[in-house]
Amino acid sequence: MELLIWILLIAGIAGAVIPIVPGPILTSVALLLALISHQLNGIVFWFFVVSGILIFLIDFFMPAYLTKTSGASKRASNGALIGMVLSLFTGPGLFLGAFLGAFIGEFSITLDATKSVRASIYAVLGVFSGMAIKLLYTLTILGIYLIYLYL
Repeated sequence: MELLIWILLIAGIAGAVIPIVPGPILTSVALLLALISHQLNGIVFWFFVVSGILIFLIDFFMPAYLTKTSGASKRASNGALIGMVLSLFTGPGLFLGAFLGAFIGEFSITLDATKSVRASIYAVLGVFSGMAIKLLYTLTILGIYLIYLYL
């Protein structure tokens, strides 16, 4: 069981920066397995399990939200989300997918390339901020697990 926990923790860290791998979910599963195998009973561990699931969901919607807060249209926000989803299947990456989706969505309404690029930049900032949050979460869980094991 311990080996599986470590594999999931490492895969979770990789998933924080590799868009297709759900890092926080893998890390949460590793933490759940640790709770079961080590018979841990702590509210802190459960808090981090739930946090991992929430971070996964927030990360998926962050680019669309930041696009909307930049003053872009709802179509740009939806375009960023659609671009990210399509990029999972086509391979250009979440950054490019979010950028192109937001650009196309905004440009289809305003026909203003400058405003469309601005909306696209905010979409990409959403992807970057999501990665940063996921990396912070997965490394924090690794640190907590190491402290638990060795202290």
